[in-house]
Amino acid sequence: TATLIAVSKTHDAAAITPLIAAGQRNFGENRVQETAGKWPALRETTPDLILHLVGQLQSNKAEQAVALFDVIHSLDRPNLVAPLAKALDRQDRRLPCFVQVDLAGEPQKGGVAVADLAALPRQEALDKAIYHCERLAVAIRASHNEATRFAAFTVAKIVRDRAAELPPSIVERTLAVRAALEATGLDLSK
Repeated sequence: TATLIAVSKTHDAAAITPLIAAGQRNFGENRVQETAGKWPALRETTPDLILHLVGQLQSNKAEQAVALFDVIHSLDRPNLVAPLAKALDRQDRRLPCFVQVDLAGEPQKGGVAVADLAALPRQEALDKAIYHCERLAVAIRASHNEATRFAAFTVAKIVRDRAAELPPSIVERTLAVRAALEATGLDLSK
């Protein structure tokens, strides 16, 4: 199933209320402070709202982010793991967290480099956090060049090879990515 996330960043509560009234329940925000200012009141009247952090998370805001959000889409660097794991433990929360992978190697974009991905789960803090961070998201488009698609396959291969050490949900989603990549006609035997 697909989830439609209405990205509500920069919009005030008055602009969001009609969407909630129409049945929208998943919203994306990219700033912890802005979220803290507008969502608690909206959640009081509509408790089934689901908030997604779709922007980069600063380590010093991990505690507040864990309290506010239901999903974190941007576990994008190794030094975020320890503060995020600590905040999850302290608040006794378990949130879906997506590891953001930098497939294209573009310096202006965030994400864990493909070359660093294999080492990421071996970090001590992540060993504790991996219990909480169960999902790996790899976005790939048919328009991406073969090198980028191959990088996505490399991510899938790393996860497949380490399957015994990872939560089943990561492995399942990654194998789905591999199947999607194979459907593009990419030669995965390289």
